[in-house]
Amino acid sequence: MNDRYLYLPCIIVFALAAAGLQQLLVMADDHTDTVLRHLAASTKWAVGLTAVCAALTANSRHLPVWRHPDSLWAHAMTKVPQLPVVRIQMALTRYDSGQRQEAIRTLERALLECNPDDLDRQRMTSAIESWSEELQPRSADASPVTRR
Repeated sequence: MNDRYLYLPCIIVFALAAAGLQQLLVMADDHTDTVLRHLAASTKWAVGLTAVCAALTANSRHLPVWRHPDSLWAHAMTKVPQLPVVRIQMALTRYDSGQRQEAIRTLERALLECNPDDLDRQRMTSAIESWSEELQPRSADASPVTRR
């Protein structure tokens, strides 16, 4: 669910790895042997190209998760089904797509399985009540106005 938050801490790790690799290649570049210099230059390009290709491949594999809210929250539910916020967001997504009964069932299951805090429990029960009222057929009191 929070994949996007992983990028910031990873910057430090990749920066340290890149700095270490650069120091190795600079030492090889400063060497007087031309073969070693050529090897260092080609290694720079190979490592850079490999890193870019690996990043593109990883992103393209994970991209389908982000295409639609249904796929995003379905993926999140496979990773952390115990989080009430994931269940709430999945229910809201289903509600927005017109799957109101399924949205209600999602929240009812979340109340039983997730052990939500008081605020989440209140949000869930309020949504269940509101959505259930929407699904109720209108009463006979709301009959259409008759013409005189």
